[in-house]
Amino acid sequence: MQKTNSVERKSTILLYILIAYSITWLCWIPTLLASANAGTILPNINTYETLFKTGFTDSRHLLISVIFQLGVYGPLVGALAATALENGKHSLQELWRRISKWHIPLRWYGFAVVLTFLMAFIPVAVFAIAGGLSPSPITLPLLLFVLAVQLLTSGLGEEPGWRGYLLPRLQARFSAENTIWILGLIWAVWHYPLVILQTMTAMHDVSLLPAIITILTSLAGMTMSQIGISYLYVWLYNRTHSIFLMIVFHAFSNLFSLWLPTFLKNPQSATLLVALMPWLLVVILQKKLGKEQFPG
Repeated sequence: MQKTNSVERKSTILLYILIAYSITWLCWIPTLLASANAGTILPNINTYETLFKTGFTDSRHLLISVIFQLGVYGPLVGALAATALENGKHSLQELWRRISKWHIPLRWYGFAVVLTFLMAFIPVAVFAIAGGLSPSPITLPLLLFVLAVQLLTSGLGEEPGWRGYLLPRLQARFSAENTIWILGLIWAVWHYPLVILQTMTAMHDVSLLPAIITILTSLAGMTMSQIGISYLYVWLYNRTHSIFLMIVFHAFSNLFSLWLPTFLKNPQSATLLVALMPWLLVVILQKKLGKEQFPG
């Protein structure tokens, strides 16, 4: 019986990954290609400011933007389907309990906001010393808009899947360290079409070999960054079992990574250090708390 349950759980994990990837990639890949062909931009953390000012060019632009944005809900749909298959209504109720679990000690919200702030602030502070600061073009209404959108899209669309569904099941099978690396890698690969197509779109008149190297470098950097920040997600989740906190953490992480670099005269200069910051925080927290407590 135990072996049968293990096989069934492994099957539902694979089902979750298949659904999450399929929905997201089917929404992302065609719309990214269509957008590149039409010379339009799609709504994401880096383009909200422009869309906030210019709006959509026409109804077709609006349609592909909506489809593109729906792709972020692949992990949520996958989590609901796999959870329902495992134990039906009872499991779905338990998942919802963790999604709506907002009443946790206030210090954990503090940790979530401070950690996400530091990941973006430290690189900006370092490069501001050398390159100087400039006024940010992002206004308070836009900032609040981005936060609300990130809570309802990237946060709600991803966290019930990655941390709500997949994390507990991986932890039941693997050590804490292995869980983080497996989860981080699966999460990173989910982003690959977005990274590849956006990197290709940004390159002009680049020969094949340099283009391949650029793409592989972008994928490697993003993957290691996702694995690094997974340590922080796991640490916060294991102490609260709150998917709501994960949604908040995800939204603020995206918000600060967009907003704070805009105070630099050359925002792109901090990109690499921003990607490395999760690992710096991991090292600091492990030394401060010990490996038994972090990620725990």
